[in-house]
Amino acid sequence: MSAFWRLQALALIAVAATAACTPAEEYIDARIHLATSQPSQVTLGAGRDRHAYNEMAPGELREIRLVPGRSSTRADERRLHVEWWAQGQRHEWSGPDLPRDVSYRIDLRLQADGRVEFEYCVVPCSLPVR
Repeated sequence: MSAFWRLQALALIAVAATAACTPAEEYIDARIHLATSQPSQVTLGAGRDRHAYNEMAPGELREIRLVPGRSSTRADERRLHVEWWAQGQRHEWSGPDLPRDVSYRIDLRLQADGRVEFEYCVVPCSLPVR
């Protein structure tokens, strides 16, 4: 094997080894239940990723994957933030603090009085359907 092909093979091995060491980007799989008697606007955010549902119907279920992004280094930037309206009032909730490079699933039940019932697990995992 010539020196040229040896260098090419070494370069390919180096690229493969570097790619194998790079962790996948963390994500949050959220399942949202609106447990209110009236429709509501619901906004979710984590790091740079944001999503708004202009109107969710009472009892409606939505699922979304949010990717906070690697530039989100502080725990409060990576944490899930939720905002919704119920009974004419704006409510806010922030999810649990989790270490960097951790993906998780979370099931949220947004109540009309501002409470949030939730359970979560670190991926790989599954949550029961309620």
